[in-house]
Amino acid sequence: MMMTKIEEKDYKKSKWSGGTTTQLLIWPPESDYKTREFQFRISSATIEEEHSVFTKLPGIYRYLSVLEGKLELTLEKNNKIHQEILNPFDVFTFWGDQEVKSKGKVRDFNLMLQQCKGKLEAIKMEERQVLHSASGCFFLYLELKAKESFYEFTQELRNYVITPTAEAKMMMAWIEI
Repeated sequence: MMMTKIEEKDYKKSKWSGGTTTQLLIWPPESDYKTREFQFRISSATIEEEHSVFTKLPGIYRYLSVLEGKLELTLEKNNKIHQEILNPFDVFTFWGDQEVKSKGKVRDFNLMLQQCKGKLEAIKMEERQVLHSASGCFFLYLELKAKESFYEFTQELRNYVITPTAEAKMMMAWIEI
């Protein structure tokens, strides 16, 4: 079992029509998002326009969560217009070939899956959290409430243990390739 810390210097930033995207991880590592030849991609984006349309990504299953702000989504589902309101750390799933319109300026978190399975979930931590490792891999994104907060991350047998010093929220992506 191996643990890798991804640092800001490893991120890839780019512009999209509604704001900026920060690619945190793409797999395999030599993949290129522009060609859509990847198994999974984890990113965070800003939506800087009050109204925007998400980039269509046919064949890609998406998990979307809001880190800051409130986002209203409108998309067609089963020949009906569906609306969804996302508050911080709510998670919404959809296929990338759907036309998704949004309202609201936010910072979001994305998991994109293609040729693999996975899940994105938000976890509120106030005390020690034990993560049981399974087959595949997982990615953690920690958002600490206070700037002076920190956490301890250790490995015990086949489990990972996170102990925050203040309330924290965590996005956890589980991926099975």
